[in-house]
Amino acid sequence: MKQKKEELLALIENKKSLIATEGDNKNCDGMIGYEDEPDGEGLNSYFYSNENFMGNKKPRAFSSMDIKFSKTDPAIENYENFSLEMDGFVKAPSDGKYLFSVSCDDFCIIYVNELLIMDSSVAGEKKEIYLLGLKKYSVQVKYSHSVHNLYSDYDKAFLEVKWHIVKLVALQHIGIKYLYTCNPLSLISSQQDGPPQGL
Repeated sequence: MKQKKEELLALIENKKSLIATEGDNKNCDGMIGYEDEPDGEGLNSYFYSNENFMGNKKPRAFSSMDIKFSKTDPAIENYENFSLEMDGFVKAPSDGKYLFSVSCDDFCIIYVNELLIMDSSVAGEKKEIYLLGLKKYSVQVKYSHSVHNLYSDYDKAFLEVKWHIVKLVALQHIGIKYLYTCNPLSLISSQQDGPPQGL
């Protein structure tokens, strides 16, 4: 299991570097005034017919990151072994420290603003991150499913990502209105964001 995790993490890092070279505004070219749109449209999502994010990928649209996968989904060619990658941007509704919660049946990992936030293979792995309200931050989610790693309910595949502002509200699903496929390069947040001075 440890070796599989290390191999998957290496593949994910390689994928991230390839995505970075493509440009973060790949779907927004020529869309003047895009930032004035009130709601999001979800994340870029792609299925692979293996657990290692390799080979041909099939696009699939999701309205949230609360997903129960189905054997009848035409985008999933091999239900016993498949992987999913999602990338785009998340817009925080208000300033504050956010805690992300990720659960899945097998292996999943999430990056926010290029920071590793959650790794399902590490027990108790949780990180808080300060987000500025109405600002978009890059998000990447990687999910891998293989019946060979499951001892029970091997035919059930799911991914669930939630968030909440620390000490203020309960965990809740991240709805489509906070998820975007792209963001102009000039407005992408840096890892230096933090609370205003004096807080």
